[in-house]
Amino acid sequence: MKKDLIFFDAINRQLDARLNLAAIGRNQVPDIKNYAADAEKRQVNGLINARGSEIESTQVLGMPAWRFEVTGISRYNSSSKLTFLDTMIDTGAEVLLVTTYTGTEKFPRLRDTLIKLMDGLKGVGSASPAPTPDTSPGATAVQGSTVPPAGDKAPEQTSSIAERLTTLNKLFKDGLITEKEFEAKKQEILRGL
Repeated sequence: MKKDLIFFDAINRQLDARLNLAAIGRNQVPDIKNYAADAEKRQVNGLINARGSEIESTQVLGMPAWRFEVTGISRYNSSSKLTFLDTMIDTGAEVLLVTTYTGTEKFPRLRDTLIKLMDGLKGVGSASPAPTPDTSPGATAVQGSTVPPAGDKAPEQTSSIAERLTTLNKLFKDGLITEKEFEAKKQEILRGL
């Protein structure tokens, strides 16, 4: 099976929390619940004295999703006990894996915020079709897709930028990224206009 592709990684140093987004083609995942169980096993095996929770079936933005928690001691810092909260969302075209984690002692206080963040993701699902690569002269490849030459912005591409900015703003407002990280990523997104 193809390895997950992490396409977003955010750290909030004030909360000491982290968020990763990854996606894999839906056609590569015949059974998402089994895929979630395998992901949970990989996380348990990546920690010391780890334990996982039951995999909960839920809905995120009206799409089927599976969620689980894993708690254990970091293999890189034996004094660091971590709790992961993972949600796998079936968007139709792909499976979106949203992983958040923080120190176990902080997790109970942050759990609801982390779930609200995951449940509030915008721009995912079958309602947001993947962009069609632009093969016109002057198109530029960006992270596996293409951007049309200046002046040829498609409406859905502008919408995608707006959705990315909205999601970025939510990460900042929820305290999962710092103002410096917010401003840097915002400028990166705006350069795509």
